[in-house]
Amino acid sequence: MKVPVVRVSHPTPEEVYWLDLSEDVIHISTEAGDIVFQTATEKYRLPTTLDEWACITQSHGFEKSDRTTIVNLSKMIDLDHELRIVHLEGSSEKEQKYATVSRARWHHFVEMFKRRKR
Repeated sequence: MKVPVVRVSHPTPEEVYWLDLSEDVIHISTEAGDIVFQTATEKYRLPTTLDEWACITQSHGFEKSDRTTIVNLSKMIDLDHELRIVHLEGSSEKEQKYATVSRARWHHFVEMFKRRKR
C-alpha cells in the first residue's frame, strides 16, 4: 500500500512523496501529534495541511476554491454567480452540497465549469 507523505525535515507542500509501506518503511511512530514514517534514510509524515492535500489531489481533478476548501471539479453541477458558490452533486436535490469560491479563484472556476459543459 502506498501513502502520500511529506518530509519531516524541510517540508514543502509541493514535495509530496508516495511511500510503499511494505518496501520503504522500517517503522511508524508518532511525534508531536504527527504520524511519522521512518525509512532507512529519512523521516516522513502524513500530510496535514490543505495546501499539501491540494497538491496531492490536483492530478485527480481537485482544485482549491478558497483558503478552506478543495473541490472535486467533476462533481460541479452549477455555479451561483451572485453568491459566488459552486453547487456540487448530492444523493438528492435536498442533499445537494456547495462550496464557496474566493474572488481570486472565481474566474478560474467559471472557466473550468464552461470547459466541462462542452
